[in-house]
Amino acid sequence: MNIVSHSPLLSQALAYAKRTWKVFPLYEPIAIGVCSCGKHLCEDKHPRTTHGFKDATTDASTTTQWWTKWQNANIAIATGSASNVFVLDVDGEEGKQTLAQWAREGLTLPPTLMASSGRIDGVHYYLTYPQGSGLSSKSKVYPGIDYRGEGGYIVAPPSVHINGKQYAWKNENALAECPQWLVDKLKTQKPKPSSLAVNAKPNIMRVASSEDLDTHAGAKAGQRNELLCRLAGIHLARGESLETIKEKVSAWLTRSEAYGACDYDKAMRSLNSLWEKHNMKLQIAEVRIEEVSDDCEEEPLPEPKRMPTPSLIVYEGVIGKMVRTLEPETEADSIAILLSVFCAFGNAIGRTAHCKVGATLHYCNLFVLGVGKTAQARKGLANDTAMALMPKDEWKSKCLATGLSSGEGVIWAIRDAQQKLDEGVLQTLDAGVSDKRLFVREEEFSKPLACMKREGNTLADILKNAWDGKILRTLTRSSPCQASEPHLSIFAWTTPETLRRTLPVALAEDGFINRFLIACVRRTKLIPSPKAIDYEALGKPIVDAIAFAKSVGEMKRAPEAETLWETMYREMETEERNGIYGLATLRASAQTLRLAMLYALTAREKIIGVKHLQSAYALWKYCEASARYIFGETPTLSPLASKVLGVIKSKEGISRTGIHEALNRNYSATLRNQALAELMEQEQAYCVSQGKSERWYAGSTPYSPTPPEPEPTPGEYREYGSRGVVEPTPGATPAEAKAETEAKATPAEGEGMAFTDFLVAVKAQGGRIAYDAKALRYEVQGMAMTPAIEQALETHKDDLWELEFTKA
Repeated sequence: MNIVSHSPLLSQALAYAKRTWKVFPLYEPIAIGVCSCGKHLCEDKHPRTTHGFKDATTDASTTTQWWTKWQNANIAIATGSASNVFVLDVDGEEGKQTLAQWAREGLTLPPTLMASSGRIDGVHYYLTYPQGSGLSSKSKVYPGIDYRGEGGYIVAPPSVHINGKQYAWKNENALAECPQWLVDKLKTQKPKPSSLAVNAKPNIMRVASSEDLDTHAGAKAGQRNELLCRLAGIHLARGESLETIKEKVSAWLTRSEAYGACDYDKAMRSLNSLWEKHNMKLQIAEVRIEEVSDDCEEEPLPEPKRMPTPSLIVYEGVIGKMVRTLEPETEADSIAILLSVFCAFGNAIGRTAHCKVGATLHYCNLFVLGVGKTAQARKGLANDTAMALMPKDEWKSKCLATGLSSGEGVIWAIRDAQQKLDEGVLQTLDAGVSDKRLFVREEEFSKPLACMKREGNTLADILKNAWDGKILRTLTRSSPCQASEPHLSIFAWTTPETLRRTLPVALAEDGFINRFLIACVRRTKLIPSPKAIDYEALGKPIVDAIAFAKSVGEMKRAPEAETLWETMYREMETEERNGIYGLATLRASAQTLRLAMLYALTAREKIIGVKHLQSAYALWKYCEASARYIFGETPTLSPLASKVLGVIKSKEGISRTGIHEALNRNYSATLRNQALAELMEQEQAYCVSQGKSERWYAGSTPYSPTPPEPEPTPGEYREYGSRGVVEPTPGATPAEAKAETEAKATPAEGEGMAFTDFLVAVKAQGGRIAYDAKALRYEVQGMAMTPAIEQALETHKDDLWELEFTKA
């Protein structure tokens, strides 16, 4: 069974391919303003495949594989001669005025296929590509006018823009031929530099060149990086956007000699680096000309980095169903419960079910590291919940332990019997431990990390061998015992700040930390009086699954899963990872394989299917995103952030104005705010609001539960979640206030409803927003639904998750 056969994105991609339009997948937004790639400077329209538009195809099998692996991937259509498609992108009011000016000249576009873009009032006009015209892709050739031609691509419906708006077809017309007058206008018009490039920064922006990425013929082998930096710099100086320059670089690479598999990624990294340096120059220039503002307390901070959110597919299967049932009645993070159960289950089944990778056997024992703020992570609750679901048997009474401190201690807990031949008689010195299962729970991972730093401590090496399933032994006379066929699982806890501070680089470099699945966890809600749950009845499927798994030997993948695995494996093993984050995620394929085994076994299946691989891969991607969130691509603080942290530590409770003064007014507001946001992201500093000003303190944010919202009184309507107060006109009656808030919450035709207005509208009409635990979605109850409310509910579902709603 193909579980993604009903995916609208897959269906549409196949429809495009059938139309001989070459398609390929793009990264998609996972929340408004947040791309699924999780990388810095992301524009959310970049390809998921290695060669981007060069991978574009009309092959149905390849297309199906892509959207089976990335079910929510946006769709890109390769433009130009590849698909015989040319797209005129008309943005907003500026673009409409340009078309109106052309109409006054007697030049109008023919009736053709049209789609709404992700931008407000944006329209894509699809035309046939004018063969031989040489039109590639350019932006801002006229006010509000871009186009995509040879070597470019366009994001197609039903993809979703980074702002949350969906691309959609406006009609079903056939493609009209691109009129010659349009070709002539576009070929003769050059992109205009922005006003910023001309006026605001003349000391930085003056660049003169007769060649750029649009006109350059392409580089020879060995010259690409040097030329790329020079040519891209010209476009940066013109004030063009990063997204536009990326598209130009892609087209330029296709014209270059010896275009290799890694060139696209290298070029994008170089371009990102140039972009950062370019912006830094602009900010330094601002420092020289900036007048010090008296309102620096009111300047907005950059949006702090958010914790990752797992895909709902991780909750597919037997264990996921249990977690969904528990979710409304527990403050513990669902992902923490899921991983806790998998970790316990994988240990309880013992050294039975396995997969072969060459000569290596992979069993189902996991090492998991839950990372969350103290008290907020609800670590004890997650562990207790998982253990309550496990059967009351010999494993629970004899195989649980805590207190990792030495390698010898681990061996002793599951040691082999020791015998000695004395005058021809074999004597048993120690009966040993027959059950080699050991599940270790560590509430403070910093403690074993501290032990590992001691000279001669063997804990790290023993744990690595235990994860691998090798014989555990130490070559010391004082500890001659060993443990053969060990089956060790670990679930440990720590905080982000502690992990970054205490993890030795050596343990990252030698492969210790990448044997752990690192997962960000958090408290999801406040439940003062949770309902009683019959854990024994709920956990009955686990009992049956353990009995089944103990009878399973070697596990293999189904044929269709094998095809999907090949694609996943290539991506996991070829992805470039940097810094501590990279070292912590190098064991991607092995971890995904073990998770896939667990998804299959808990469903009492000995063959790993497509659905098991997809769920396992989604769970791994969450752990990978967690590692990126914790360690980042650059784990150390920037020089300015370090300097700002020193100022905060020297004077706890300092304001932003005080920080500005302490830095001798040498840095712009933009740079200062970026440094403060960096400190907040790495939990090195936090602020407390006091009226219009803020007070800054070193360390991570202390936990403070959000108080419940008071019930509204007549004449007063408050939105959910403490995001501010919406006050009606003073003296208004309840009926007048309700009518007023409803009117404010009704958007003009064609506009989206703002989040605040959406909440106010629901409240004013006597409705409530509830979370359906079975369907895993929010819904509005107790009021008549309108198209505007339905659209707002879909648009703001990620904003709703951030609020403290009562789950129903």
